[in-house]
Amino acid sequence: MSDLIKDLFPLGVATGPAFCNRDEERGAMKRNIRAGRHTWIWARRRIGKTSLIEQVSLELSRARPAIQAAKLDCNIVHDADSLDQALRRSVAD
Repeated sequence: MSDLIKDLFPLGVATGPAFCNRDEERGAMKRNIRAGRHTWIWARRRIGKTSLIEQVSLELSRARPAIQAAKLDCNIVHDADSLDQALRRSVAD
């Protein structure tokens, strides 16, 4: 498989040139983030929820003013202390 095909059709998360369309969803998500509103994303598996979040995060990090994002794995959170530690690690990274 050529590198171009791998770049445009990744097996995992799609961002940059591999991410296409979904302009309405991206715009709504960016507006909600800038306004400090929570956003619920729900869909069945393999629809591109993670790619949408990653693409919006990428676009916001390049915008002016830039908005930085941090990833947090909630599978390792089992109480308030572990949430606190996970948040601190994620923000520090």
